[in-house]
Amino acid sequence: MGLLETRLNPEYEILFEIGVDPEKPEELNQAIAHLKWPQVAEVWEYRQKAYEVIAQFIQTTAIDLPIRSDHPLWALIMGLEHQRIHIETSSMLIRQLPISRVKRPENWEYAPCNGYTPQNEMLEVSGGVVKIGKAFDDHTYGWILIMAIAL
Repeated sequence: MGLLETRLNPEYEILFEIGVDPEKPEELNQAIAHLKWPQVAEVWEYRQKAYEVIAQFIQTTAIDLPIRSDHPLWALIMGLEHQRIHIETSSMLIRQLPISRVKRPENWEYAPCNGYTPQNEMLEVSGGVVKIGKAFDDHTYGWILIMAIAL
């Protein structure tokens, strides 16, 4: 089941899906041979329209839990998580800039703070396998990460 009745711009969606990260160069050539890259202003217009459609969908759709990989809303939740990954990556890139290059956006508001800052302590972890994240049958979307730690 698709979440939207119609696509916003099929050509842009092909470009943005494959054009920035094709698995093989041939895939890119086949997919976009007849398409042209839009102007930056056109991309911003598309982005704004996508934002409006997605926001409207979220505001008017009943969300029933759990949302697992076979749920129609799984793609939406993955999209939101994907955006968060971009924000995290951008944050790290901004932190690497010289401070003179970093500017506060107009109308920027810091997140509210209750004045409490927890004191964290360093914990020693013995080597072995560590599993962090959510259980597969959790009612909300999340990651499961399993890693080996060698000391």
